[in-house]
Amino acid sequence: MKKNKNRSKAKKPRSFLSFIITSYVLIAIGFVALAFFVGYENSSKTVLSIDRNHNDFLKTNYSVDISVSKQWISEGMVGAQYDGVIYNYSGHDISDWTIELTTPYGSRLDSDWNGVYDMSGDGHTLIIEPLDYNNIVVPGGSQTFGMIMYTDTEFTPWKMTVSFSTAKTITEYVFFYVLIGLSVIAVIVTAAFVISNIRIAAYRKRQLQYKKIIDETLDAFANVIDAKDEYTNGHSARVAYYARELARRMGMSEQEQENIRIIALLHDIGKVGIPDAILNKPGVLSDEEREIIRTHTTVGNKILSNFTSVENIAEGSHYHHERIDGKGYPDGLSGEEIPLCARIICVADSYDAMSSSRCYRKMLSNEEIIEELRNCSGTQFDSSIVPYMISMIEDKTAPIVFEGDN
Repeated sequence: MKKNKNRSKAKKPRSFLSFIITSYVLIAIGFVALAFFVGYENSSKTVLSIDRNHNDFLKTNYSVDISVSKQWISEGMVGAQYDGVIYNYSGHDISDWTIELTTPYGSRLDSDWNGVYDMSGDGHTLIIEPLDYNNIVVPGGSQTFGMIMYTDTEFTPWKMTVSFSTAKTITEYVFFYVLIGLSVIAVIVTAAFVISNIRIAAYRKRQLQYKKIIDETLDAFANVIDAKDEYTNGHSARVAYYARELARRMGMSEQEQENIRIIALLHDIGKVGIPDAILNKPGVLSDEEREIIRTHTTVGNKILSNFTSVENIAEGSHYHHERIDGKGYPDGLSGEEIPLCARIICVADSYDAMSSSRCYRKMLSNEEIIEELRNCSGTQFDSSIVPYMISMIEDKTAPIVFEGDN
């Protein structure tokens, strides 16, 4: 279960990064869609029907006013000068404007200015379009036009239809500011994510540096321990390796495996309190000397009792010579009374002793070691751990030889 949690934690930064990238893509799509929408609106003409008999037309952003400035009678027809203005009260340009007037039948256009004028054959419809120079009406601006026209009766243009193209900018749409807001949020979140990851990377780097320092310090301690006993050079490192591999095969988590490795690395730290003459005695130890050797477990417990960074580290040193049948030392614990870390180290420690040469005997063969492990399973060794040690021998994971080992 712990491994799955670690994997889920590792996936979180990737998932968050995917979320940020997706957000940027969606925002970009939003801007593109808005640009297309604005382009579509600008390409289509706005059509307004203006009726000067009502005040509503004054409330719009666009207006057209055509008034009679002069009027006379000629040859039975009413002549008049019409002065027109198209107003733009909006915030964007308008262009390609067209004004369509319905005039009395038989109306005749005499002259015109500031535009292109087209009177229908029956004189009932007049269409006015701009020239190049007055095609665009800027925001808050206007364009003028005018004409002289003869009609059968007096005529004042009250009603007309106006069409034009708009040139709205993208900033005139509320959705633009929504996208800007989302972009700002995305940038802030991205910056926070980057800064957070930089800090995490720096923190992890410091952790690795600290771990390296700790590992090298522990290795130095182990070397000091092994240096006292000329017959067990590299013993602590090998036992640590075997213990970690046993923990792995037993299904322990990465952290538990690492803890077992550290505990095993310092399992013999109590030997610093044993005289060198006894540790390196080439002959058989006396009963008194053997008892002194055994005190390394209690000495190790005292040395590591205040070492709280690794759980059970003192117990590993204190109980690694206990036996499942209760005949071990120093406290004669049996079965599961013995901490699991100590039971693992007991197997790893005994294997390394059997697979290494001593002053009083040669190293045992793999077959002899396997036989000894099986014979002592359930008495000296935990029977649930022995099969894993045997599998390590059979698949040649053990023995391990480190550089500098004898």
